[in-house]
Amino acid sequence: MYRNLDDKLYNILTNEQGLHLNRKNNLSADIAIYEKTKLSVAQADKHYATLPPKIQIEVDINADMDEELSETSYIQQKTDKLLAFGVEKVIWVLSDSKKVIVATPHDNWQMIDWHKEIEVVDGVGFCIGGYLKEEGSEFA
Repeated sequence: MYRNLDDKLYNILTNEQGLHLNRKNNLSADIAIYEKTKLSVAQADKHYATLPPKIQIEVDINADMDEELSETSYIQQKTDKLLAFGVEKVIWVLSDSKKVIVATPHDNWQMIDWHKEIEVVDGVGFCIGGYLKEEGSEFA
């Protein structure tokens, strides 16, 4: 995805990019893709971004969840918050089930086998299962 995404149009921020949704409501992003016209690298710093990324990609769940919140509920709640914040597409890669969830506002969410190509933006996508198979991984 990095190699194919137009770096003149987009910045890709990784490693738990902080997002400040509103007062006392912060989330993190495994991978956040911003349009350069909306958030440049110079604007991205060690603090929370106050602007939503165009695309957010999450890989598995590494959050401290209370015992009453299921994995499904956590995904739903975080995705709903991100879409309400203005993220145009939220993608969850779930390695246990080998599925990818794609959520966009005002559409039904899709659950897709990770051996299928997933479009991220502008015809650029990824295929987790295909990549892992190509690399000879046992997780393919």
